[in-house]
Amino acid sequence: PVLTLKDTTGNDINYFQVISYDDELFGQAQKAIDKAIQVAPDRLDLRFLKTASLIGYENESPDMALSSLKGLVDYNFTRHPKWEYPGVEKADDEFFTSAIQEYCYLFFKYGTPTSFEAFRQLSEKMLSYRPSDVLFLDNLGSYYLVVAKNSKTALKYYNKVLKIKPDDMTAIKNLIILARNAKDVKLEKKYLPMMIRYTEDSATKMSAEKRLEFLENSR
Repeated sequence: PVLTLKDTTGNDINYFQVISYDDELFGQAQKAIDKAIQVAPDRLDLRFLKTASLIGYENESPDMALSSLKGLVDYNFTRHPKWEYPGVEKADDEFFTSAIQEYCYLFFKYGTPTSFEAFRQLSEKMLSYRPSDVLFLDNLGSYYLVVAKNSKTALKYYNKVLKIKPDDMTAIKNLIILARNAKDVKLEKKYLPMMIRYTEDSATKMSAEKRLEFLENSR
């Protein structure tokens, strides 16, 4: 259902939409998609359709969706299936990893305690198989910086990223934010030159140069 009100000119305004599920029908649909997966276990699109349905059903508390995704990650890295995805020519490891990161982003975007926890657990699950993957190391850095408010642990993850990929802008930007939040001038001066060196955005580079100049002159 959609809540509809009139504005001052008499036009309808739709404020929000609430999607409701019939539990019995939803259960039947899950059985049907599970059967389809059994018939075609390497159809990655079917597995993602199942996950999408669970996310829609659970909304901001994606417990079943998280369990499904963690199981899918285990299946991918232990069985090494030759994934098929209609419309995608090459459903390889890069495609799979990018898709899992999209789910991580969605969980983080929900911004609830449960979804943040799903974000952390799914990132950790990927790192258990790909320990040097900077995408998921950055994720954990962001979790500890934004959610757990643990700057020390966030610093550890972001520095690990930079050892693997020195030009990783996500890590560099967030390390500068971390330094500013802590009012740690020494730390900020350590990472600003990296921003200047690696950014491809001229405005960002200029801003970093001016900030570094200001800090240098404020000694």
